[in-house]
Amino acid sequence: TGSGRVGAAPPGAMRPHPLGVLPEGNQYLVPADVVAKSAKARHDGLGNFAALSDVLVMRVLTGGDAEEFLGVDPSTLGKLATTSKAFQAFTHHEDLWKAFVLHRDRGGFVWEGSSWRETFVAGAARDWGRKMEAGDDGAKNRSEKNIDSARGSAKPLPIFSDALYLRHLAQHRYLCKEWLEKETIPRMDGRVGAGEDVDGQKMQEMQKHFVETFEARNEPVILTGACSDWPCVSQKLWTFGKLLETVPHAKTFSVGGYRMRLRDWRRYRMRL
Repeated sequence: TGSGRVGAAPPGAMRPHPLGVLPEGNQYLVPADVVAKSAKARHDGLGNFAALSDVLVMRVLTGGDAEEFLGVDPSTLGKLATTSKAFQAFTHHEDLWKAFVLHRDRGGFVWEGSSWRETFVAGAARDWGRKMEAGDDGAKNRSEKNIDSARGSAKPLPIFSDALYLRHLAQHRYLCKEWLEKETIPRMDGRVGAGEDVDGQKMQEMQKHFVETFEARNEPVILTGACSDWPCVSQKLWTFGKLLETVPHAKTFSVGGYRMRLRDWRRYRMRL
């Protein structure tokens, strides 16, 4: 899962990709020599994999469409990230790390940081007895050295790839509040008579209005108030606060095919 951000940033604002990935169309907006150098860096950095499209490289890393994850394992992926800037961009793709987390933890994962990769690393640290925090300085230093060697000090060349950029776009696209405030879909009171005693003739008139105005024309409409008399709504029993008070902590729910506790799902939802 990715989601757009609603905030105070200027319209059109977009967080840059941390590894310099750009949409392929941006090649027409930069000097030709930059495009050529970027293409050479991809060719040299991916080696024999450079013959494949970006989509196929991702399929190789993920293992294709198999239900069970058959792609490159996390340890190998981490090593692969240190070989070149190009491979670093591929190995940091969020869909890979999401698959790792769900394969390892199923619905029992605890969302950490701001990405699936950070969530995986945090879970791995717990599984490995928190080696980083427990004084395994050698492992920490090796990890930091690999990260530094992969990043380098010079400004990296841009990587033009729709396959790598679209996930970032979906997660960080800015949504202007004004876009959401304007409503173009009509509303209709969905309560029967809006709480009044409705005779048969008035009921027929309401149904006729709905059919002629919306159903027959295949027009969208938002029905409001239909559940307003339900205790869960009128007594606000479905707020997160109330649910957290009444639902047992160990109880799980099905979320995208995985069983999750309500508190864990809320933590994930609130940090997206």
